[in-house]
Amino acid sequence: MKKIISAICFVSALIMTQFAHSQTEDEIVDKYITALGGKEKMLSLKTLKITGTNLNAQGNKVDVVQTHKHMVALRIDRNRSGTKSFTIATGKKGWVTGFGETIPRDMDDDQLKTAQARLDIQGALINYKEKGTKIELAGSETTEGIDCFNLKVTYESGVVMNFYIDSKTYRISKISRVDNFTLFLNYKQNEDGYWFAYTNKQSNGAELTISTIETNIPVDDKIFQVD
Repeated sequence: MKKIISAICFVSALIMTQFAHSQTEDEIVDKYITALGGKEKMLSLKTLKITGTNLNAQGNKVDVVQTHKHMVALRIDRNRSGTKSFTIATGKKGWVTGFGETIPRDMDDDQLKTAQARLDIQGALINYKEKGTKIELAGSETTEGIDCFNLKVTYESGVVMNFYIDSKTYRISKISRVDNFTLFLNYKQNEDGYWFAYTNKQSNGAELTISTIETNIPVDDKIFQVD
């Protein structure tokens, strides 16, 4: 029986590998964009406000509000039982505080590059060539029982991430960088018709459950300033 199961797994992996190589990077990206509603829809996304609750591996709950302005800045506010912290990143600089800290400290170069990769709320794969991003089809992988295409994405900044695209829905199933990854689950449309994953599971055991996602709302640039 074990030999039969192993043979089935081997054949399934072989089929998936052959299927992956039968499509180009651009064909996969095009289907990914279509699954999100099309390029025109995604290019209309200018601001984003995400409200949710993060539960870490120790069971501690943190209320989270993420505010994004496309290619301008992002701010993440955290509240743990009344004790607050925040993260701010712009195209030039980034700051972060720990819980209860009042004086922000500068992000190091690696933290800043990672945060800046998140400024593009329309999606790193949209018009990626014009952004100076390189994409390589690095094979396939099964993630949480889902067969995925593995796209190696190299940003102009030098940051490298792997995007795992569900081979059936063509939505992102996982994004990894070095030894860390995030799983994207529970996709649904918000009131404006944009598709988002409302559950994010991280490799460190933390899980973000999103309650609301507001799009194209007014955002005051003052929230991205540090006094």
